[in-house]
Amino acid sequence: MKRLLPILVGFGVIFGSPAQAGINLYCQDKMATGFIKDERTNSWKIKKFELKSYKIQFDNKYSTLRGVMFLPAKCNSPYKNASRLLFCVHTFPTHEIFIFDKNSQRYTFSEVTGGYALNNSDAEILHVGTCKKL
Repeated sequence: MKRLLPILVGFGVIFGSPAQAGINLYCQDKMATGFIKDERTNSWKIKKFELKSYKIQFDNKYSTLRGVMFLPAKCNSPYKNASRLLFCVHTFPTHEIFIFDKNSQRYTFSEVTGGYALNNSDAEILHVGTCKKL
């Protein structure tokens, strides 16, 4: 058995998929809208954005989210009377927020970069949609 253990561990490392650990979901936008700067007129306009889909993963405690933002996001449920609602925030380099309802599987994803406040060309986008288990 002692000789078999390293072989089994090796197979686990080679063939095991870290994407299978945790809670894996496929999420799809229903709507995406926001603001974009028109460089010709130097003014901001409302715009519909391309709908996106995401393969996301929460850890088993719903404390970390991967697959939506550039970096993993830290998640928490700040409301005692609505513990099903998660707020996942990543703070570098922007403060994107993914709000997720564990019961309804609905989300709101805010790609707010500060473009309007800084008056640069970064778009401010809000996505809403639903997820389903993979």
